[in-house]
Amino acid sequence: MAALVHGTFNQIPFWRLRARFRACGYYDGEVADALGISKNTLSARLRGVSAGGWTEKEICMICRMMEIPQEEIGSYFFPSVQAHGGEGECVG
Repeated sequence: MAALVHGTFNQIPFWRLRARFRACGYYDGEVADALGISKNTLSARLRGVSAGGWTEKEICMICRMMEIPQEEIGSYFFPSVQAHGGEGECVG
């Protein structure tokens, strides 16, 4: 039996956003349907492997659905900027 690794969920790029989906009572498929994208596309974006990234329209729709206030958008959609000090420090 494989050993259980604790804390790996927090290593997923958009883990906080996916956790917000669950806290608001949504499954990924429901969010994907509301955005007009496939579940696979949403999953790729949440894992940080999608070449396209989030569109402004998608970010706005998700923020409305999940009641994410404007001052918290960065922590959900730009986690690498938040993790490296915030303002003015872009990664990549």
